[in-house]
Amino acid sequence: MFKATGLLTFLLLLTVFALADEPRYQNAFISSDGKYEASLRDDRNWYLIEKSTGKELYHFSDYYRDGIWFSSMTLVVGDSGRNVVAINDYGEQDFRKNPEVLFFFRDGKQFRTYRLFEIANPKFMEFSVSHFSWFYSRKQLSIHDSTLEITTFDMNHLVFNSVTGSLIRKSLDNVLSGGAIFVAGPIRSLESKTSLEISVKCSIYGNVKVGSKIRFESEKFRWVGGTSYESVILQDGKLVDRKGVIFNNCY
Repeated sequence: MFKATGLLTFLLLLTVFALADEPRYQNAFISSDGKYEASLRDDRNWYLIEKSTGKELYHFSDYYRDGIWFSSMTLVVGDSGRNVVAINDYGEQDFRKNPEVLFFFRDGKQFRTYRLFEIANPKFMEFSVSHFSWFYSRKQLSIHDSTLEITTFDMNHLVFNSVTGSLIRKSLDNVLSGGAIFVAGPIRSLESKTSLEISVKCSIYGNVKVGSKIRFESEKFRWVGGTSYESVILQDGKLVDRKGVIFNNCY
């Protein structure tokens, strides 16, 4: 009965995810210091403007190739205005074809790209009928001291130099230390208000077998009634964090 309920919950999540799957287009991005803005105009070009003077520094086409438009991505504008990184964070392409997901620009000229499998594990992603996602916190992206940091869904921190486009550091988040595990699957409440159990459908980090059941305690978050599919970080039998990723490509 529990297996059937867990499967039903997972399928319902996928259905909701698919129904909410709409194209995303954006036409303006501002640097973290508020001095520069990249805006998309009717001629389908991005213009980099110094906000205090209205001066145009440069422009580049919204269209890349093969039906790919930068307006479907997140653009991160550097504090000097010269460096822009376009991030394919809600990709419309088939992720199995290893699409390009990072595009580095200098003064409007693209000089470096990265493909998905170069920087992210396709097993630890989230996808729908027409889009895929691979990292956290796109709303908090910024370039500081010529560096851009991205955290993938499996908690790897990637630090890029926005001037050279090089990956200068890759490190696992400190939360995954000291015996912590990162797993995903249906969670159900037990006899106590704070006691829960997860049936592991995906093991992201730690020596945990898929199919195993793990009991844990949670004071901060509660899952009341039925089962809920969730991705969680656990340590010493307690909830450390919930990540909210479906991991529906985990195999």
